[in-house]
Amino acid sequence: MSLAAGAPSLPKMAEFAKIDKAAATSLMVLLVVATIIILPGALPLLLTGISVTFWDIASGLVYLILIP
Repeated sequence: MSLAAGAPSLPKMAEFAKIDKAAATSLMVLLVVATIIILPGALPLLLTGISVTFWDIASGLVYLILIP
């Protein structure tokens, strides 16, 4: 769970906290891209006994996180 991107409500929380919304939004985009790169490589290392490829995990993340 700690390898996944932050909440998509981060810009709204930044507005309530009265901090820079642009910085919060750019951090959220950075977290999403890092998740798509790091999570498919780390999951097979952390979960022994699974047999999935990098693209199997990455394609699901692209469809669920990046495209919307």
